[in-house]
Amino acid sequence: MNAEPLLVVHGIANRSNADFLAQCAWLQEQVGKRYKLIDVYWGDLGGISDGLMDSLPAIFPFGEDSGDFHDHLTRAHAVIDGGTPAAQAITVRATGEMPTQGGFHVRTDPQTDVQEAIRIAVAQSTFVKDVTDPEVLNAVGDLVAAALAEQAPGGEFNVRSGTFIVRADLASSVLGAVKAVINAADVMIGRITGAVGGTLNQFVRGKLAGPIALTLGDVVGYHQNRQKIHERLFARLDSEAAGWGVEGKPVHVMAHSLGGLLVLDAALGACGRTLHIERLVTFGSQPAFFHIMTPRNGLAPYRHAQPVVLPASIARWINLWHPLDVLAFITASVFRLSGGGAPQDVQVQTNASTIADAGGWLHSVYWRSPELVAAWE
Repeated sequence: MNAEPLLVVHGIANRSNADFLAQCAWLQEQVGKRYKLIDVYWGDLGGISDGLMDSLPAIFPFGEDSGDFHDHLTRAHAVIDGGTPAAQAITVRATGEMPTQGGFHVRTDPQTDVQEAIRIAVAQSTFVKDVTDPEVLNAVGDLVAAALAEQAPGGEFNVRSGTFIVRADLASSVLGAVKAVINAADVMIGRITGAVGGTLNQFVRGKLAGPIALTLGDVVGYHQNRQKIHERLFARLDSEAAGWGVEGKPVHVMAHSLGGLLVLDAALGACGRTLHIERLVTFGSQPAFFHIMTPRNGLAPYRHAQPVVLPASIARWINLWHPLDVLAFITASVFRLSGGGAPQDVQVQTNASTIADAGGWLHSVYWRSPELVAAWE
C-alpha cells in the first residue's frame, strides 16, 4: 500500500527550516510507513523578529544609586491618619497594648508615647503602612521593642505586660528609636519588593515576551502574506503528492498553532483553491479564537451556544490543547463538522520536569507528545 500524504504545517516563531525538517523527520519515524510526511515551511514569510528584544524596556525601578530610592522612602506624608492596621499590629507586638477607642493613650507628652510614635512612623512609611502579613508585622514589632529596650536609663519597659513609663526628656529618643526601626523596615521591604518584583518581571519578559511578540508578528505577517503562504502550501502538496488534496482524494494534515488557522483558511478556499482534508490534527491552535473575532471566509459568525457548521472539505478534526498553553483553544464548542459531529478536543498531559524545562512557555510541548503520535494511529 502506498503511503498516504500527510502535510505538516508549523505555526508561530519558526525561523529555522532545518529545525523544522528535523522535527518532521522525528515524526516520520513515529508514524511509520503508512504516511508520507510533507513539510510546509513558511517561517520566512512571517513577522520580522530581528532586533525584537531591543523593544523590551528594563523594569527595575531603582538603579545602583539608591539616593532617589531613599528620598522616596523617607518623604513625609502631609496627612497622618490614625490607627492603620499595620500600626495597631506593631503596637500590640511591641507593647502588648491596643490603642484606646477614643484615640491613642497618652501618658505625658504625645511625642513620648510609644503608640503615638509607632502611629507617626508607620503613617510616614511608604511600604510598612500597607503590609498585612502578620509575620512581617510581628517581626517589625519585635524590632521596635528591642530598640526601645536599649534606650537611656530612666525608662521602664516591659514588652509583654504593656507597661511603659518614660520621662519627658526621653521623648526624642523614643520617637527617634521607633522611627529609625520602622524606616529601616521600610527600606528593607521596599528593596525586597523592588528586587523580587523587578527580577520576576524581567524573567517573565525574557522568557515569554519574545514568544508572545513573535506570535503577534506572525499573525500580522500571515494575514499580510496569506496568498503567498497558501501558494507555498499548495506548491509543496503538488510537488510531493500530485493529485491529492482535492475532492474525492483528500489529504491528511497536522498543523501547529497559527498553522491551524492557515489550514482552516485553505479548507475554506480563502485564497482561490480549496484544500480537502481527510484527517486534520491541530495542536496549540487558534482557529476557533480567530473565527469568533473575525468570521473566516464563507463561514457564519459564531453566536454563543450556536456552533458553526464547517464545509465537507474537513472530514475529521482532532484538536490537541494544553491547560498551561495560553495560545491553545478548544474547537468543539465553536465548530461542527458537515456530518453533524464535533471536532474532538484532546488535552495533552505533561510532567513537572517537562514544564520546568519549558520555562513556562508550553506552546511547543506538543511536537513530541504521545497524544500527537496517537492521533495518527
